[in-house]
Amino acid sequence: MRQCFSFLLFVLLAMGCSHPVPKPSAFYRIHLPEKKEIKFQTGFSPFSFVYNSVARVDFDSTGKDVSWLVFDYPLFQAKVLCTYYAIPMGGFRKLAEESHTFVYRHSVKAQSIGENRISLPEKRVYGLFYTLKGEVATPVQFMVTDSVRHMFRGALYIDCVPNPDSLKPVVSYIKADMQRVLNSIKWEK
Repeated sequence: MRQCFSFLLFVLLAMGCSHPVPKPSAFYRIHLPEKKEIKFQTGFSPFSFVYNSVARVDFDSTGKDVSWLVFDYPLFQAKVLCTYYAIPMGGFRKLAEESHTFVYRHSVKAQSIGENRISLPEKRVYGLFYTLKGEVATPVQFMVTDSVRHMFRGALYIDCVPNPDSLKPVVSYIKADMQRVLNSIKWEK
């Protein structure tokens, strides 16, 4: 009886080893590079700021509109699309409402939308920083202004299917970059 049990155990072990078991699917490990700051300043833009050298910053690729600024993160397949507005006389309220509406269009998919106020009176920089949670197209949006002449707004887009859990490290990394940009922005004119 003992020999039969040993033989049966040997056969089961041998059969178990002959069929490979597939590995469960997983996500790639995301490498977050070290940050190095660079100052963005041109002779014709009415603002300057400090940004992370991991991003490539340039005006829109079509060359038609210098009010569009793009922070391109090729390592993460992500872009922060920004727009600068010279506020027309009496037009601040309309631009602020458009910015608010643009954010809250995502409330259909967003689980929550967090608003953090930006107030740097010594630099004349005021605004809102939005964090959208859930399967949204733009998990981070922001708007800053001096309330008189300048408004700068932006939204983060990642080129993939939105999966909040796996994108969290990338979103957090770029979110910190954008907060640094907004804390360092300076109106030049």
